[in-house]
Amino acid sequence: MSAVATSLYLGGWLGPFLPDWLQWVYFLIKVFLILFFAPVYVPLELLDGWIEGVATVNPVTYLLETGRGFVAGDAPHIAGAFGLAIGLGLLFWVWAFRGLRSAEIAGG
Repeated sequence: MSAVATSLYLGGWLGPFLPDWLQWVYFLIKVFLILFFAPVYVPLELLDGWIEGVATVNPVTYLLETGRGFVAGDAPHIAGAFGLAIGLGLLFWVWAFRGLRSAEIAGG
């Protein structure tokens, strides 16, 4: 597990120096890990052991459980899920904007 974490960390810092196809591999690994540690295919109640603890603190779990509640007709945390989705969207927007701005400055 530490090899994966080190690889992802170095992939984030070395990204500008890597070929495009390898940058996509690092991106897909990150997305896969986020979705792997969230209860995408099963409800949170069916998980046990270490995966339950990881899925409980994953913010994607909150969104998935609310979406599952919409389908079932009982969405308990609608406002929280919308707030989390908007907050994550704003966070990623600021992150992307700052990255673009620093790339423009570095490029001349």
